[in-house]
Amino acid sequence: MLSKKQCFKSKKDKISFLGVCMRYFLIFALLLVFFGCNAKYENRKSSLNKAQEQALINTRKKEFTKKGKRFLFLVTYLNPIKQANIDNAYETFLINLYASKEYKFLSSIDAISLNGKSKGIISHGVDRFSSLAKFSPSYNKWGRYFLIKAPYQGVKNLKLIIEIEDLSFELDFLKDMLK
Repeated sequence: MLSKKQCFKSKKDKISFLGVCMRYFLIFALLLVFFGCNAKYENRKSSLNKAQEQALINTRKKEFTKKGKRFLFLVTYLNPIKQANIDNAYETFLINLYASKEYKFLSSIDAISLNGKSKGIISHGVDRFSSLAKFSPSYNKWGRYFLIKAPYQGVKNLKLIIEIEDLSFELDFLKDMLK
């Protein structure tokens, strides 16, 4: 076994050895940072699948505060999402309603119009555990879900107006006419 005195014959040898080690460590760290931070963003895998990405792109949000309580409305245009198996004879929307506390008015939608037309629009509740409700980008078990079907409109811009008791809001959606 070597003693400390035999490893480094002088203090100068010890300092020289530490300098060489430090130099290699700095080169290694610099290469690690350079190659680690040089990864292209496009090559990173998204944690979302294609349907979730499309749902996120085609979702609009509206928030309200009424009497100190917050309400969140997320509306997703389902037609561009191929995995949703939507009948293209309708313009189909999924509404996710969430209130900070349970309110009776969240059980139904009073009035709906699409581009100023309310004739032929169908709305009904969706079970919160159904596969259709999971197309909402912020799916949760305590939200209320509604499916809205309106007759197909061959226009590029869709303006959806929803009224629930004394809350009214409008959301704009842009259709991809190339598909």
